[in-house]
Amino acid sequence: MAEQPILRPYAQYFLGLFMVFQRATGGNTTFFLGDVTNKGWRHYFPIVYLIKTPLALHILTIISLLFLAWQIRFKRVKQWLKKYFVEISMLIFLAVYWGFSIKSNLNIGVRHILPTFPFIYILISGQIKRIFEYIKKAEPRSIAGLALIVLILWYLLSSISVFPFYLTHFNELVGGAKNGYIYVTDSNLDWGQDLKRLTKWVNEQEIEKIKVDYFGGATVEYYLGDKYEEWHADYAPNDAKGSYLAVSATFLQQSRAIATKGFEKRTDQYMWLNQYEPVTVIGNSIFVYYIPK
Repeated sequence: MAEQPILRPYAQYFLGLFMVFQRATGGNTTFFLGDVTNKGWRHYFPIVYLIKTPLALHILTIISLLFLAWQIRFKRVKQWLKKYFVEISMLIFLAVYWGFSIKSNLNIGVRHILPTFPFIYILISGQIKRIFEYIKKAEPRSIAGLALIVLILWYLLSSISVFPFYLTHFNELVGGAKNGYIYVTDSNLDWGQDLKRLTKWVNEQEIEKIKVDYFGGATVEYYLGDKYEEWHADYAPNDAKGSYLAVSATFLQQSRAIATKGFEKRTDQYMWLNQYEPVTVIGNSIFVYYIPK
């Protein structure tokens, strides 16, 4: 197909589509709640969505679902289905997309369910609008309005509070961004975005050499120059004595975890770092240690 000008765009599209299918089937080495596997977990996306999405959105979701259930009880199901066909279509899309995502072996980030977010926002907004329409002549209107304003401000503040480390946002259920690495890594938290910030910190501290185990696509030598010393999880711990060591959260957690049944690679190479406290954590994604002699 790629050799035919008319069919070439379709060839590229289907190539990308099949690559996604292959990746989703084959899986990816992933850290999740203290375990590591490449097969995926059925509860991965529900839990990641629960802890990554602002808590205010979850509250608005619950309010919307309760009001929806309250509306249905006063109408015949057939009549309700006909009246809210658009909303039902969105719900079907959400159910299908989430169903495939939950069954997928590719568990590397909440980004894989981002296509469902616009529909979630639309459905919640629609229900909130109907709530106000229902109570617009009632006395509690001001109370409901105030509650909505509080939730929206809370939503806004939860995003601003993690500035400028937006990728590492986690809600209050897990204690915020600083604790995200305990639960998940990879594109939920660490995509190599803090290498420049690590370089700035190293220069400010006037550190001459630092060993780096970096998870990302950038070239470490470009930023750190001759201050950079290559390091990997399977290197001997004794070789790090008397040195600064920077480890990306993804590599750190994948190498101090429990391998699930059937996963044969080592997952304990960084267990020895548990005896040390980080000197600093760069952008919530790179842990810097000093290993004394």
